[in-house]
Amino acid sequence: MKRIQALILNKPFKPEELSWRISHTTEKEEGKPQSLYLAYVEARDVQDRLDEAFGKHNWKAEYSFVGNRIMCKIGARVDGEWIFKEDGAGETAIEGEKGGLSDAFKRAGVVWGINRAAYSLENCWAKSTKYKTKSGKITYYPADNIKSIMAAVLNEKNKHYLEEIERHEEQIKAIKQKQRKKREIDLVKTLYMQYLTKNFEETLPLEYDKAKEMTVEEMIEVLTNKKFETE
Repeated sequence: MKRIQALILNKPFKPEELSWRISHTTEKEEGKPQSLYLAYVEARDVQDRLDEAFGKHNWKAEYSFVGNRIMCKIGARVDGEWIFKEDGAGETAIEGEKGGLSDAFKRAGVVWGINRAAYSLENCWAKSTKYKTKSGKITYYPADNIKSIMAAVLNEKNKHYLEEIERHEEQIKAIKQKQRKKREIDLVKTLYMQYLTKNFEETLPLEYDKAKEMTVEEMIEVLTNKKFETE
């Protein structure tokens, strides 16, 4: 796998991209519940990350059942070869099989590195909303503005997570700039070879040998001067 692909897959999601669910709740003061939140991403976010890393047509997901467990295998074409990584989940209480398919897909994404950084988050405690059902059961829901609350929590208690985002983005940017520079250099060399082929048919081997010693800047200068001569 290319380094840039690994960086894209493992890049932590930004705070505004994360969703949050309650793990458990304590209520030391009546009417002021505090919940421990766990970060997660939607299946669509995993799909987008796979698209970014491999391209839309270079990955696929396959599902199977092992007992009551739904297994998902995410395959990606790396250097012309298909590589698969797998994980699974049970049916969810809310969406049944559909929820199980989504959870299995997201867990298989974690095996590839997607959103794995969220497991390093600590002390994500914040307020929640208490709700009593008609049957008398007490449940707790995330606060309405939970995303902005958790963004502040991350900034205060999980600086390492935010620093990791910045580090990945800087490295990805540097690699993309290097790749772009290489494409530009390859284009100049191709144009220069075309120029030689068109204008030096009789002495072409000699001109090719000269070109091997030339810098890209010198090729650009020749091509630029030739352009002005023909205008």
